[in-house]
Amino acid sequence: MSRAWPGRNLLVRAMRAAHGSDPALLAEKLAASLSRAERAEQESAALRAGMAELTGRVGQLETRLTSYYTKRWDAVDMVADYLVGAELPGDYVEFGVFRGTTFGYVAQMLTPLFPDMRFIACDSFEGLPAPKGIDAEAGYTSSFTEGQFACTEDEFLANLRARTVDHTRVHTVKGWFDRTLAPGNPASADIAKVAFAWIDGDLYESTIPVLDFLTGRISLGTVLAFDDWHCYRNLANYGEQRACAEWLARNPQIKLNEFISFGFHGKAFTVAAL
Repeated sequence: MSRAWPGRNLLVRAMRAAHGSDPALLAEKLAASLSRAERAEQESAALRAGMAELTGRVGQLETRLTSYYTKRWDAVDMVADYLVGAELPGDYVEFGVFRGTTFGYVAQMLTPLFPDMRFIACDSFEGLPAPKGIDAEAGYTSSFTEGQFACTEDEFLANLRARTVDHTRVHTVKGWFDRTLAPGNPASADIAKVAFAWIDGDLYESTIPVLDFLTGRISLGTVLAFDDWHCYRNLANYGEQRACAEWLARNPQIKLNEFISFGFHGKAFTVAAL
């Protein structure tokens, strides 16, 4: 052991009392007893470590199966299975990451499957912009508010470290989408291909620059997951549904196939034509 067994001194005194002062006999008995005691302590420590690991795994499993995000995790797992067979080039890009709950889970799932994939987080890290125009028509904003989902970049990265996400494969693009995703902006210029996009800008106005950015970066089979597809009362003329419909109208060569629905709010598609 790296340190003495804590009961060693007590055992030595007990052995001396039991076997007198015969040095050879005392040494033999003491060595045997210490060896058994230290083995028992090692086994006990290993058992405690094993129980701690098991408790952690049970906690993770409980969270996976019972949390609010269960249907989201199911969708990510299905996309992971799909991407293995799809053999697509490109990165995972999430537009609107908040605290990194979804981002971290996706990174943990896909990192071992795709050694060349980067995980790119695009966010203002200031929360939502103020809803305006169609996003606040007649004062209705689908409960979205200015500054909602604010989380600093440092907090986001700390959350990923806590989940042991490989930070060497994580990149952040900080700023408002209409600026950071604009053509020629060096912050996002090195994103060449996207295999899986998680679009979580919540608002129509925020989704437009995301889809325009993706236009030349998607491939046949790319997964586009809209986190808030059914928000704004699931009306086609609002939110992400409207932004997507207008994007497809501007790019009639692009066709989408329905893929997965998740929770009450989300829907994912695959690119069927370019």
